[in-house]
Amino acid sequence: MAHNNLGNLLKNVRKDYDAAETHYRKSIEHDPKNAYSYTAIGSILKKRKDYDGAEKMYRKAIELNPESPHAYWHLSRLLQDHKNDIPGAIKQMEEYVRLGNDGEQELERLRAKL
Repeated sequence: MAHNNLGNLLKNVRKDYDAAETHYRKSIEHDPKNAYSYTAIGSILKKRKDYDGAEKMYRKAIELNPESPHAYWHLSRLLQDHKNDIPGAIKQMEEYVRLGNDGEQELERLRAKL
């Protein structure tokens, strides 16, 4: 948890994405099933425009914790904004909503885009 928390501080407050990624990866070394760290790394990779790497991280987070809504949200946004995969984005947003999150308007917008 310490590496996650430090990663959050570095990413969100200092905007030091390289150092934040280092701490998230250390967190994964200690707990390879830490879905949160994979999602956080995905967000950093997305900022760097490494969309394939970000997608891989989000999908790994979902694999490790299929009840993690943030990974579905971020993957949906990535697929629609950077991969032009609207059906894929819809599928991920449907999972986000299925988990009890408010995403109906986003889902309607995506379906209209299709």
